[in-house]
Amino acid sequence: MEQTPPQTKSPLVRQQKVVLRRIRAIDAEIRKGSYPNTNDLAKKLEAGVRTISRDLDEMRLFYNAPIAFDRSKNGYYYTENSFARTSFSDFATLPPRMERASFVRTVAPLASF
Repeated sequence: MEQTPPQTKSPLVRQQKVVLRRIRAIDAEIRKGSYPNTNDLAKKLEAGVRTISRDLDEMRLFYNAPIAFDRSKNGYYYTENSFARTSFSDFATLPPRMERASFVRTVAPLASF
């Protein structure tokens, strides 16, 4: 009887799962109302500050998450209490991170007008 090799997930799928876990954790922290900042999130999630910043940008751009920064409280919050993103697992609609980075570089400057 011939055994089939175990299915291994591609590095891209593993990377997307890691990003998804961070995004869900960021969402949970913002929903708590604790006004987390990038440093707090980076420590809690054991990630770099720039990684957390990219994740926040992805949440805004690709999930339309109404995230803003409150300077007086030094942290992020949702500007719309009705924002009900129950799942940040819709990675099928997102291109891989490198393509998203390219999109951000080409489209984000236009969004500032």
